[in-house]
Amino acid sequence: MQKGLIHGTTHLCVGQEASAVGSIAVLEDKDKIVSTHRGHGHCIAKGAEVNKMMAELFGRETGYCKGKGGSMHIADLEKGNLGANGIVGGGIPLATGAALTSKMKQEGFVVLCFFGDGATK
Repeated sequence: MQKGLIHGTTHLCVGQEASAVGSIAVLEDKDKIVSTHRGHGHCIAKGAEVNKMMAELFGRETGYCKGKGGSMHIADLEKGNLGANGIVGGGIPLATGAALTSKMKQEGFVVLCFFGDGATK
């Protein structure tokens, strides 16, 4: 980051790893997550390929979103990571819609939505 190789804003999840790992550990493979702008730990805990995640941070074509999503918008649909977003509380309606889809289609997956304390006000 200090060398300017990663473009855009990168919000680390330092100190928040335990909540990501603990929460995601109880999910099944079919279950989904919706993350936040500090979602690198969520991404890894859901089974992301770290090389592919780092390629996304570096804006490379080999990244999860072909280098276009960057740090705050990593998504790995194959692993059930429906994406992260930089809007406070922005993942809540996305997770609600995904959960409603699961219920209406009787697919049986649950959706775990991460959000910070700012989204509760």
